[in-house]
Amino acid sequence: MKVAVDLSLLRINLIFLSTGFLSVFTVTIPAEGNMESRRATLLELLAWDERVRFVIPKWQRQYVWGTAETSGYEVRQLWEDLKANCLTGGTHFCGVMLFRRVADADSALIEWEIVDGQQRLTTFFLLFIAIRDKCEKDGVDCTELYRVFTTENSSECRLVLKHDLNDDREVLNALLRRAAPALSKKIQDESRVLKAYQLFSNELADISAFDMRDLVLKMVQGVDLLILTADPADDTRRLFETLNGRGRRIDPFDLVANLVNYIGRDNHELNAQAQSVWYFITNNIEKDDLDDFLSVFAKRNAQQTPRGTTLDEIDYEVRRAREQGNVGQWLREFQRAAKYYQDILFPDDAANDSIHVLLSEIKTLRIPKLNPFLLALLEAFGNTPASEPLINNVRSLMVRLLITYDRPAYKIERFAELACQKFYDEGVPKPERLEQVIQLIDDHWIDDATFTQAFTSKVLYGPGAHLSRLRYYLEKLELKSAEASGHPFEVHFGRKTTVEHIMPQTLNDVWRGALRIHDPVRLHAQHQALVDTIGNLTVLLFGDNSSVQNESFATKKEFYLNPVQAFKNRGVRSRKAAIGNCALNRYFENISAWNFQAIVDRGQYLATLALDIWKKEPWNRETT
Repeated sequence: MKVAVDLSLLRINLIFLSTGFLSVFTVTIPAEGNMESRRATLLELLAWDERVRFVIPKWQRQYVWGTAETSGYEVRQLWEDLKANCLTGGTHFCGVMLFRRVADADSALIEWEIVDGQQRLTTFFLLFIAIRDKCEKDGVDCTELYRVFTTENSSECRLVLKHDLNDDREVLNALLRRAAPALSKKIQDESRVLKAYQLFSNELADISAFDMRDLVLKMVQGVDLLILTADPADDTRRLFETLNGRGRRIDPFDLVANLVNYIGRDNHELNAQAQSVWYFITNNIEKDDLDDFLSVFAKRNAQQTPRGTTLDEIDYEVRRAREQGNVGQWLREFQRAAKYYQDILFPDDAANDSIHVLLSEIKTLRIPKLNPFLLALLEAFGNTPASEPLINNVRSLMVRLLITYDRPAYKIERFAELACQKFYDEGVPKPERLEQVIQLIDDHWIDDATFTQAFTSKVLYGPGAHLSRLRYYLEKLELKSAEASGHPFEVHFGRKTTVEHIMPQTLNDVWRGALRIHDPVRLHAQHQALVDTIGNLTVLLFGDNSSVQNESFATKKEFYLNPVQAFKNRGVRSRKAAIGNCALNRYFENISAWNFQAIVDRGQYLATLALDIWKKEPWNRETT
């Protein structure tokens, strides 16, 4: 039944069952225009009017509901709720769905923009497609279901998903046309739309043809919804925010999307620009990274609001932009920040210049708390001569902090926060802000003597250590060794490269004899202190070091200096993968024995290389 609603205030009292407990809450929505509500079953919604087409607006996220605990459990949870309630003859309340009629839709169609409820509605469409396919397979007449899928006099799907990098629309239409097997392997492996459909197909597989009609009837009549419909003139942004503020928990991502896409309020030109920017961002940054981008974007200028949430921080910036009449400029900065964030996340995909090489190295170090600062840096100085030495010295500082401190996370986070504050002190000219950041780096810099001591003694392998960082350190040391030796080595530290302990992690009799320490307590203590330090670690350019790991130093040395010949000497056929020797291992040419002192000596040698790699380059103060 259609219910007229007071235009000034809409109060909806909702009673529903949730995990066995009766819950009551009130949603208060300020309404403008001819806002209407109706209580409807799922069948009534989908059979409402065959001319109706449900459209996912550009600013909404893609389909994200998962089918397993590792990717979200929403689809399976919905199915379990439907089985527990609808299929036993009861009802299942599925919450509020908010739609807004599109003013300039084709006169032959009625377009409803889905403001809230797209995940649930998409999931129901997938369930009904799975039911249709099951009925057709079992020879059950399901003609009436076709009205669910397509608009009147059309074979096109009534649900229009976003056209984005996740191929959600393509997958849904392929399922509708029974053409899913033709989808690419990548889509079949990754699409959440397809996985949801497959879950429903598997669950329906054991239901007999006799029971299918009863199942469909109970399903469409048992799902209960509260449908809110708004006219084109309604302020959907306010409605959406109020739903969240009065008990309907909405994902922060959706709230930010809503805030940005209706940034212009009644200014349709600004809203169109905002929706174009949001479409660009959501189609170039994947969902898992998008949440991080919004968080990093919000933190890049340090905390400005009491709570400091992503939504609060971005809302603060938007309000300031409105007050200053700079909304268009803010949107351009928002889009540019997304491009810079892509450079931070995927520097290898960008131009192969020195800045992107440095960003790639920073990414290898895996310091996500540094990302707000990197974004602020690129926004402020990305196209100026000041940027390269600045990023280089930040990279070197990070390595020195990671090596020197056992728990460097707080130091790095605090540095990033302070640096962001320096960048966004709007009352200070850009050259002075650069000076403040330079001073901050100088204040946090680890001197050479402290770094050398830490570099030679730090445990770099084993529990709690970061193998990706160790590989990065070794790769940079290899390149520096090759440069010093003049050998044109081309070493790529990929899956076929093994981090090798020269003195093995577990000592055998051969190694105990070679180390010449008879006191077992002292032997164990020195072994534990040095075995995982840089002086005892090197690389082998083949994936399996089992042929080498517990051999004597003399045998290991053969593999370090000439691995191809070493394999031949043991009757192992040469392999296609590159197993050439590397410059880092040339160090062993004149080493006849390996003991604790040898480890210390090599550590000191590598530390001298490290000082030259991760050093402070001269600053460039040109900021234009």
